[in-house]
Amino acid sequence: MRGIPSLPRMASEAIVLKASPAVDEMQAQARRVLAAGPLPWSDQIIQHHRYMITNLIDDFLDKEEDGEAYFLANSIVHDLAVFTLRTSKHWIGSGKWMFRELHDLDPELASRFEHSLTAFYQLHDKRAMVQLADECLKPFGGRLFEGYYLG
Repeated sequence: MRGIPSLPRMASEAIVLKASPAVDEMQAQARRVLAAGPLPWSDQIIQHHRYMITNLIDDFLDKEEDGEAYFLANSIVHDLAVFTLRTSKHWIGSGKWMFRELHDLDPELASRFEHSLTAFYQLHDKRAMVQLADECLKPFGGRLFEGYYLG
């Protein structure tokens, strides 16, 4: 499972037009699925994502403020949000739902994600984004580059 609970969310939040025990059970099951969260990531998946985020950070730090740096910033924030949510056994989302899931996990952390984008886009300051990435990766061993092989 990708970790995006589209169907359980729709079922749990649906406005029921015709009540029935089957519909009640379906909504209850959807709520249980949402409450349980996604399956945890394996160590192999965690290591892979650490490596990919590290690679993005490395490229980001080497770029001047140009189109490539903007796209790298987007990729870092997206991949870091996925990493942070999934390693916290939390659902992810797409677009606005990614931010909502971060906010649900930790409002202060969501604010820091937002601040890191603002700092880069408005001030061309990469430090907040890199610091946020380092802090999110730290509990899992930090950046991973040396000795890791994609296989």
